[in-house]
Amino acid sequence: ATYDKAFEAYTKLTELYPNDSLGRINLGWLYWYIEEYDKAVELYNWTCINQRHPGVMAFADLAEMYIIKGLYGKANKVIEDYLRDISDSAPLRVLLSKSFISQAKYNLALDEANKALSLVPTNKDAILLKGFIYLLQGDFNKAEEVFQNYLERSTIEEVNFGKFYLAYLYLSEGKFGKSKEQIRQVIELD
Repeated sequence: ATYDKAFEAYTKLTELYPNDSLGRINLGWLYWYIEEYDKAVELYNWTCINQRHPGVMAFADLAEMYIIKGLYGKANKVIEDYLRDISDSAPLRVLLSKSFISQAKYNLALDEANKALSLVPTNKDAILLKGFIYLLQGDFNKAEEVFQNYLERSTIEEVNFGKFYLAYLYLSEGKFGKSKEQIRQVIELD
């Protein structure tokens, strides 16, 4: 699918209303989707700098673009500036954790996942990320405990995510039968 009409609409919107941050964020998403990251960065950065209260979304999107581009220092700075100057945020803590994972800084990643969970104990991204970090650290028992506990979630979609992570864990450990059983259960639940 092409997004010519969407590009045209959001470009026109930003021309008519140059201070409209939501229009710039949406235009940034379109550039992100077609992998024109520099244009997305430009739009997100403008919003973060020029808007009085741009909201967490603009900062998260800007940091995500830097992570995709491998510019972890810039991503971390965007997130840390927001956390210090504006407000603590579980989603930004999760994003900072992902940035640290990309740099193989697993202890820092775990610290950020725990900070996200201290803000929102039910944050599913932070919970799964914590288990994944344990897996990356080779602490399979802790990873399994986190993923098993995640299976207590309420929706089938959440349970399926937990089972996929368990399957990945078991695969990493060479427990192919247990991994296959988790996938089989997901197929049956769907």
